[in-house]
Amino acid sequence: KDTTYFNFSFAQAVKVSYFTSRDDDQSALFAVAKYYDDKDFVKPGLEAHRKAFDFNRSGSNTIGVKRVLSLYNFTEALKLYFDHSMDSLLLSFGNMNLKSLLTSLKSDTLTKNDYYAVGKSMSNIAMLYQISGLYAISKELNLTLLDFVSDNIGNHSLLEASIYNNLGLIELSLGNYHIAEDFMNKASGILLERK
Repeated sequence: KDTTYFNFSFAQAVKVSYFTSRDDDQSALFAVAKYYDDKDFVKPGLEAHRKAFDFNRSGSNTIGVKRVLSLYNFTEALKLYFDHSMDSLLLSFGNMNLKSLLTSLKSDTLTKNDYYAVGKSMSNIAMLYQISGLYAISKELNLTLLDFVSDNIGNHSLLEASIYNNLGLIELSLGNYHIAEDFMNKASGILLERK
């Protein structure tokens, strides 16, 4: 067989598996191999959650250097899933009304992977608020995200653990050590449960 596309898929597996293998037992690479061997296989297009991954990765790479650029990348990731423009997010570090934003989410067309991408993007924006010293806004966004993750991804996901950890870091920054410890224990509990 000509393995060019398979090799390319192999190289992409790290990116894809970030979303496709975290909350189920199916390996992204196994899925790619299965499709490759299917005689009716049609090469898939670049799915939205993979584009979102690229934007999130770009944002994370610049978060410590240029926060406005990071916010732009995280917002571009979210735009893939929402019907209306979110350019207003780029104008300030003001509070992002997550509940209002979610009313425009294209929920009828989203997969679990897409929900994970949305949650990750919003979690990154909350982290951006956190390192900017906007602890109250970051905490509010993270707490709202816990409900979003529970409703759309399920409890005890790695994203939920990440959010608990971020809440712990906020409380740590505020000097609320006992509260920070509680959040971090919840995070580590999920990680140990998920092995």
